[in-house]
Amino acid sequence: MALLITILTGAAVAPSVIDAGGWAVAPAAARADARVGVPFIPPGQLRRDGGARWLSRIAEQARAAADAAANASAPETTEPVAPPETEAAAQPPADDAAAAAPAAPAAGGAGEGSAGGMFPLLAPGSALPSGEECAARVQRSAWEPRPENAEANSTRPDASASYGMSSWFNSVADGAGYRGRVDGNFTGTTDEIIQWASCKWGFPTDLNRAQAVIETTWDQSFVGDGGESHGLYQMRANVWGGLPNSSASTAFNADWAMGLRRACYDGVMWYSELRGNLDACIGVHYSGDPDESSWRPYTDAVRECEQDKPWLGWSSASGVPPTTSRQG
Repeated sequence: MALLITILTGAAVAPSVIDAGGWAVAPAAARADARVGVPFIPPGQLRRDGGARWLSRIAEQARAAADAAANASAPETTEPVAPPETEAAAQPPADDAAAAAPAAPAAGGAGEGSAGGMFPLLAPGSALPSGEECAARVQRSAWEPRPENAEANSTRPDASASYGMSSWFNSVADGAGYRGRVDGNFTGTTDEIIQWASCKWGFPTDLNRAQAVIETTWDQSFVGDGGESHGLYQMRANVWGGLPNSSASTAFNADWAMGLRRACYDGVMWYSELRGNLDACIGVHYSGDPDESSWRPYTDAVRECEQDKPWLGWSSASGVPPTTSRQG
């Protein structure tokens, strides 16, 4: 709890506490923001090192692919040459085949929208509801603690060339059930967009509200990681592409983040061993590394924020927060 309180209130923290998780705290002071009515550290003060790990993994995959191609074209020798194993090429275990197939929309797959726009966690490989179904389930409200997001909240992305997204590194993840399902086809308030993406990809709404607090305090215009990361969930352009949509469209940004997490949670990306490990898939968004020591502090901060629900104290010109009580 102390780590999250530090992040949100700006209380001093010993560098060793942050450094253990790979975080660095910039020197800017915490401020009180009249828009939300609570003190917080601006998101730029949390510098993430995950991009370096992701870039390293991309380079590793490129080298492995080149080696495999060279081996395939090499003349036969008396000693057979085995292609190098790569995590990128790893396939889910045979008994996980259902998760590798594109998810078919299913009416009621995420349940009807409940009070507070709450949607449940759907198990790996579950059929997922369509974006259209989820749009109908969102709890609509005039509550908007980030009115400056209005333009991006009302913008649907440019659909040309896979919305500008880079490959998700294998044919299953790039297929119709995952990357091919990201379209950002929704408009609404910031919270309504988070609800919609939560429903569409089968993740708890408050979890996604919390991660957006940790990433940007719901500021779609925020640019981090030296100008590389954009939008609500900080889509890193030199890893995942996405510009200008990642900055221009809040719904696209949220759709991408939840889709990528679903590919991790279903076990169809690099780290098939993370299938069903929600905490790890939250944290890999930050670290790009399946090793728990690289992502655990980040995931713990998101989880603590999920419990504390600081958005309930944020002000808005009209409306009330969609969740009306704190639930442990």
